[in-house]
Amino acid sequence: MSEHSRVYIAPEQVEGDFVRFSGDGIRHVRKVLRLREGDTLLATDGAGTEYLLRIVSTPEGIGGTIEKRESPRRESPLKITLVQAVPKKDLMDMVVQKAVELGVSEIRPVLSARTVVSLEGPRQRAREERWERIMAAAVAQSGRTRMPLLRKVQTWEDFLKEPVDLDLKVMLCEGGGNRGLGEVLRAVKIPAGALVAVGPEGGWAAGEVEDGRRAGFECAGLGPRTLRTETAGLAALSVLQFVCGDLGGEKSAPEDAENAHEDL
Repeated sequence: MSEHSRVYIAPEQVEGDFVRFSGDGIRHVRKVLRLREGDTLLATDGAGTEYLLRIVSTPEGIGGTIEKRESPRRESPLKITLVQAVPKKDLMDMVVQKAVELGVSEIRPVLSARTVVSLEGPRQRAREERWERIMAAAVAQSGRTRMPLLRKVQTWEDFLKEPVDLDLKVMLCEGGGNRGLGEVLRAVKIPAGALVAVGPEGGWAAGEVEDGRRAGFECAGLGPRTLRTETAGLAALSVLQFVCGDLGGEKSAPEDAENAHEDL
């Protein structure tokens, strides 16, 4: 499909050959995208299908008739889960947005010993709903066809109690005693799935690092410079997607990356 404005729609909005927009969706199409009856746009349902729509008037305002359906392959062959200690202010909004653009499959916000954000009850639910909206917008903007999974906020301790069946688990840690991420990747087979855990502004507490090691995490660094928490995870995702995924080149399956270690 050619380049058009893009929107995210929920699968239940698709009714046969018609897409029904909600109030917020109608406002976005009209006020933000400035589209009118007869214009076309692309919509993804986050479940793998992309639709070419033509805007039509409806009693509710506007809708879209489906002119074409496709299932493009734009998702990374590498399934990455980002475990991010929630940073202060609105920095998590940026992390969520950019992680989606970089092809992350799952985001798990956690609270650690040095987390300065207080999230509970209505405040937590409001943040999670905001992150979901940011994810939907980022999926549409980046041309992705699958909506990543956003988990509920939990403590690092509770997260470690859950089994994680992924080939590679990396915990980003400061300190000269840790191997660099490049060295870690050179020492393992190209993974089909990876998990990256990023600490808060003050870094992981010593006990959290030990708990992570016992849970099978490899501690890794990102070079001689100290990166902020909102930078570190995105940098690691970029490295992983370049070496093992599809950032910087076409890769349709993990086995296509057999020689990727040579890039490090």
